[in-house]
Amino acid sequence: MEKIKPSVDTTKEELQSRIDYMMSEKTRIEELSKVDIKQAIADFRVLRRFADDEWHELTLARNEEACMHN
Repeated sequence: MEKIKPSVDTTKEELQSRIDYMMSEKTRIEELSKVDIKQAIADFRVLRRFADDEWHELTLARNEEACMHN
């Protein structure tokens, strides 16, 4: 999934789809950890980096208006 680009047109549904994606990945990684812990850790790091990047983008000053609007 590409990095979020917040705008005043960003909808709640778009944000919810991103949250749903992260939750489904979390579930997939939990199942993977029962079989291949090393791969699960690697996948978790990718997911964590994605979530951190999303948070960073949403909290940037240039995106404040878009985030406050929505």
